[in-house]
Amino acid sequence: MDVRAELIGYPRIGPNREMKWALERAWSGQMPRDGFASRADELRTAHLAEQKAAIGSAVNDFFLYDEVLETALMLGVTPAWAGDVGADAFGTLTALARGTPEHEAWEMTKWFDTNYHYVVPEIERPIESLTPLPWRTPLGDGAKWAILGPYSLVKLSKVGPGLDRAQLARSAGRAIWTWAREQAKRDPGFRLQVDEPSLGLVLDDSDRAIRDAAYADAADLGTGSAAPVVTVQFGAASADNLEKLGQAGFAVQVPLASAPALQGSAAWAAQPEHVLAVMDGRSVWPDDFEAAKRTLAGLPDDGKIVRLIP
Repeated sequence: MDVRAELIGYPRIGPNREMKWALERAWSGQMPRDGFASRADELRTAHLAEQKAAIGSAVNDFFLYDEVLETALMLGVTPAWAGDVGADAFGTLTALARGTPEHEAWEMTKWFDTNYHYVVPEIERPIESLTPLPWRTPLGDGAKWAILGPYSLVKLSKVGPGLDRAQLARSAGRAIWTWAREQAKRDPGFRLQVDEPSLGLVLDDSDRAIRDAAYADAADLGTGSAAPVVTVQFGAASADNLEKLGQAGFAVQVPLASAPALQGSAAWAAQPEHVLAVMDGRSVWPDDFEAAKRTLAGLPDDGKIVRLIP
């Protein structure tokens, strides 16, 4: 059995909250814009280097402030009053996160049942394309490149009148998948990670329609031998989600404890690789790795890569 350990996220604020202090200084005018950009580059470099030193691989999930907001910016989900994201990405982020003299900031709300918050995008028109923000440009270093998935983006956003969420999800997905294909042509080692926390909840028929629309155009991303990964940080992906996204070529995160029950199912067979979460992300205590070893030992080798993630 080919078992590999890798990360799907890493604290990007820094051991001494360096990212927070840099942001606060930039927003208060104590740090010039070019100085902030240089500091962000330094922190991203350290962010990736620390992961590689610890585990031999890395995930490029270096968002300055909020993954939901910054994914929306990359997909062009910005109101005119927030400025031109192409000309001044950090200025647009600042306007939407902090507000302007004329406009309130976008709403913040809690991530599911945690005390963490995200900025709620307001989608007013279909999404056309994806353009990475300056601090989110892939570096061609083999690190997985993370982005919030199209299903979760649409589920977590406010949607303007007359807009259909399934159609929006399809346009967001198409933008992400088109960009990923182009990136894979430029960088044969490019790997994609799609964060879909909302897929851990119970889906009704309308939710499944949004999910199917989001991944309708995702086939053949051209990302090489490593399958693109879908992470599910809250709850767990259902067997239906595993089967549907597996058929689209994605390896979907599941709790290690769920793996034995999935053996022999269509959901398990559909996975191009097995992505197993071996730690309780909510736990502050050391996890039981002996239990993880026992579970792995009981899994038959089906010839697929098994990726262990915390």
